[in-house]
Amino acid sequence: MANARLKTWSALSDLRRMPTEYEVVTHRLHYHTEMPFELDPDAPVVAWYRKYRDDMGLSVSDWNRFRDPRAMVYRKYTEHQDDRETFIDVLYEEAESLTLSGEWVAYLAKYLGVLRYLFHGTQMLSAYQAQLAPSSYITNCLIFEAGDEMRKVQRIAYHQALLRKAYPQWAWDGDREVWETDPRLAPLRELIEQLLVTYAWDEAWAAMQLVVKPVIDRLWLVHWATLARLNDGNLLADILSNLYLDTLRHQEWSEALRQFIVDDNPANQDRLNVIRSVWAPRTENAVASLQTVFEEAPVPFDYGTVRADLMQSGQ
Repeated sequence: MANARLKTWSALSDLRRMPTEYEVVTHRLHYHTEMPFELDPDAPVVAWYRKYRDDMGLSVSDWNRFRDPRAMVYRKYTEHQDDRETFIDVLYEEAESLTLSGEWVAYLAKYLGVLRYLFHGTQMLSAYQAQLAPSSYITNCLIFEAGDEMRKVQRIAYHQALLRKAYPQWAWDGDREVWETDPRLAPLRELIEQLLVTYAWDEAWAAMQLVVKPVIDRLWLVHWATLARLNDGNLLADILSNLYLDTLRHQEWSEALRQFIVDDNPANQDRLNVIRSVWAPRTENAVASLQTVFEEAPVPFDYGTVRADLMQSGQ
């Protein structure tokens, strides 16, 4: 007896409808779940995925039932981000000059470049989580996020280069030393370093996406933008605000995944609570330690209200 031929989109036949473009290009792309890499079960890469993904604390009946609320695909992502990049390019074209006060330039010379190290750290974290994610629906969200994090690094480096050209009399090469040695930045740096060696996928994802990233993105892309405006750095403020729009998309899909995880298995909430109890105090400590960095600006603001807002962001 001849075997029945599979129909087009057989892998999505349970939907009982024509799959969307998003589902066609995203569904079950991982080849390392049911048959891990088609390698020896004791191969190092197989053992790594088994320990840090398959045996993690979160349990879901089928990770492939998750959907990105924005149904993002590569075509849509590149079109979307091209518009964002064009907007920033126009900001530079319309800016009459980079005329800033000497005090604010000195402040930026010390701290602006620090953000390259911070966001390169979050880019690596997004990439690791994408590599280990239990579903390609989740991996794609994280891959796009990793691209967004690198966009931050590129735009900050570009702005720093323009300032270096406009104000060569200031020292622009000390940002790595500040990042590595300033005791006020140490808790933030240590927070990123601790995340980079958190290998279990559930903790790496929940700690970063639900606790740490919402806070540090809001701190630097919203509140530091406000600080820039107070010091007549409107161009930088507009760029940071534009970058924060990416963060809102990251928070949207992360919250959708959190809700999916808990709805599928309510017991998962206990695991998420444990992760939050570990990482929330570390995040709060990093935020508290940065107070004098913000107050060092020529025109500072009330950091107490900033801390209150940030702790609400990490709830």
